[in-house]
Amino acid sequence: MRSDGALNLGEPQVPTPAPNAAAPVSTQAPAQAGATVAAAPEATEQTSSTQPSIADRRAAATLDKQVRENGEFMTRRQWVERKVASGLKPVIKQEDRIKPMTRMQFFRATNEEQRAHEKRIKEAGKKDVYWLGDYEVTKTEHDLAVSLLQGIQTPAAAAPESAPATPTDPVAKRRAVLQALRDCIAG
Repeated sequence: MRSDGALNLGEPQVPTPAPNAAAPVSTQAPAQAGATVAAAPEATEQTSSTQPSIADRRAAATLDKQVRENGEFMTRRQWVERKVASGLKPVIKQEDRIKPMTRMQFFRATNEEQRAHEKRIKEAGKKDVYWLGDYEVTKTEHDLAVSLLQGIQTPAAAAPESAPATPTDPVAKRRAVLQALRDCIAG
């Protein structure tokens, strides 16, 4: 169509490239083309180091969700930090992907159905279930608890008593708060 709305019946139409279409093939010498290609990954590395990855953003969004325990609102991150500070340990257990039949289902099923169900359970295999003490948690919460425990155990052994009173790193601040909570609970 022309800009005035009429159709161009006699004129050949030349397709315009899409905005996200690939660049035309270069006719440069191979060494020059290679230099251009080699510069492109460095540019993407610089932008990726300034922005968190999609997985990091998704984990942060999950940990920033609000939960309520005993009438008190807090984020999942705060909940995990409190549970770790109170001494709960993260554990991974293996469970069947398919749950076994209930007692009533088992009694009502024929022998063939019972065997077929047992076969399905074995074929499906096992899955990881993440626990923090007696609480079943998500993998993201479990990973946070593990990193908190590793972070607490390592600096306590390596840091001398003359450490700065106010850490500037956000992770160090969280560790200091957890250590203070532990000290309050212990004594």
